[in-house]
Amino acid sequence: MSKLIFTSLKFRYKNLKISCLRHDSRRPVLFDVLSDNPTLLGNIYAGRVLSIAKEINAAFIEIEPGKKAFYSLDEPDPVFIKQNHPEKGLSIGDELLIEIKKDAFGEKDVVAGSVLTFKSENLVLSCGNNTKGVSKKITDSEIRTSLRDWENNKASEPGILVRTNATNLSKDELDIEYEKLYLEYKSVIDKAPYLKCYSVVRKQTSDALYLINSLSLNDLEEIITDDASIYDELVNSEIKVKVRLYGESLPLYKVYSLESRLDEALAKKVYLKSGGYLYIEPTEALTVIDVNSGKKSSKKNKEENALEINIEAAKEIVTQLSLRNISGIIIIDFINMKEDKSKNKLLSDFASFAKNDHIGIQVLGLTSLGLCEITRKKTKKPLFSQIFD
Repeated sequence: MSKLIFTSLKFRYKNLKISCLRHDSRRPVLFDVLSDNPTLLGNIYAGRVLSIAKEINAAFIEIEPGKKAFYSLDEPDPVFIKQNHPEKGLSIGDELLIEIKKDAFGEKDVVAGSVLTFKSENLVLSCGNNTKGVSKKITDSEIRTSLRDWENNKASEPGILVRTNATNLSKDELDIEYEKLYLEYKSVIDKAPYLKCYSVVRKQTSDALYLINSLSLNDLEEIITDDASIYDELVNSEIKVKVRLYGESLPLYKVYSLESRLDEALAKKVYLKSGGYLYIEPTEALTVIDVNSGKKSSKKNKEENALEINIEAAKEIVTQLSLRNISGIIIIDFINMKEDKSKNKLLSDFASFAKNDHIGIQVLGLTSLGLCEITRKKTKKPLFSQIFD
């Protein structure tokens, strides 16, 4: 069982309000910085098309005066508020509903999409994507079949995703949750034609609630905070997890050694139990990770030794990507192996570890130079940027 911690600490020159997810009493698997200006992720706006850049297959949509969002022209058909030239597709001046999918990062604008999502603890409804599915983390075939049967009895619109949290829910409980979400979805769609441009149709309440809603809650034992405002917000929300307000004399961040753990999460070098280590180097375009054997010595042959360290490194890399919120393109230089069966074993185990990531990691394979390519979905800034930008 894991614990989610919300606390404040002074790190170097800043007072930070941070969250930390731990799967046991020692090791965090996720850090996040809570901002006084909540994330825009998940917000739905009535925006206006400001310009269209066909050379990059994109449009820029103004969500408030002077603030624009990047919008790919490959997005599904949006919900229009006003469309000037339906026969031409998207045009300058069109007004439409968009949802923020990625926060701004560096010089890049926020990224918006036309698929509108409506989330609860156990379900996600989607307008603009009518597919139905069950979380891949639900592995029991009987449960998956039952959940798919339940989905198929619903209307063709909107799309439905059954989240991992729904594993043990009855169909009646799912029905109640679905009806509530469906009313929210229907309300947004029905009032779209009457919205004024730049209206905020839905606004996330806080970074804390956004983070909780993005996690699987089945393994979450409790949420602990020493911040009364976060405590009040969580106990008055609909989350079904124990929330505890910490009030002991020893600071909460000391109890869980968050200062030293945060230092480790910002360091470029990560040591492995075997004696090997990772060297993590983020750049603006991608992240490079080098795997080294370090001082590890073994009586095994060189190939077996390399495979053992590489598999240990792959498991640790999945943890580090989550911990540091590293996303985008990641290139990994594993220790060289000559045999195809060793390479296939590494990629198979790596893909298996990647399934545990709460955002989503794709293991793409090895290049001709033997480098491993993976991608991780971008949402918020990486931890380093959240702290030092």
